[in-house]
Amino acid sequence: MAKVDSPYVGLVRFGREWAPSIFFTRDRDRAEFLRLAGWLCQRFRAEVIDRYGGEEAESKEYWTLRVGESDWLLMRCFCPGGISLDGKHQTDLPAFEAIAREVGASPVGWRYRWVRLRRWLGGNQA
Repeated sequence: MAKVDSPYVGLVRFGREWAPSIFFTRDRDRAEFLRLAGWLCQRFRAEVIDRYGGEEAESKEYWTLRVGESDWLLMRCFCPGGISLDGKHQTDLPAFEAIAREVGASPVGWRYRWVRLRRWLGGNQA
C-alpha cells in the first residue's frame, strides 16, 4: 500500500445523493498518485477508463476508475489540494470503507457518522 498522511473518509454531495470520498494526502506528488492508482487497480480490480490532465508536477490530473459497474474519480489537484478519491453513488460506501480501513482513514463529517449510526441501530454493525 502506498504511503499516505492523515487520510480521512466522509460523504460528499453528488447530484441529488451523497457519495463517499476519501482524502489520502495533501502531497500532490505524481509518483504517489501513480502508486495509489496502481494499488487501487490491483487491490480492488479497478480499471482506468479515462485520464484527463497533465503529468507535470504543477498539473491537475483526474483518472476515472471503473470498479464493477461503478466509476470512481481519482484526483491530483489543488482544491481541496492533494490526492483524493470520489465515488458517485451511496452504493460505493462499502468499498470506500474497505479502502479507509486499509489506509487508516478517519471518518469525518456528520453525514457519515449519521449513516454509521443508522446502520448500527438497524443491526448492521458499521
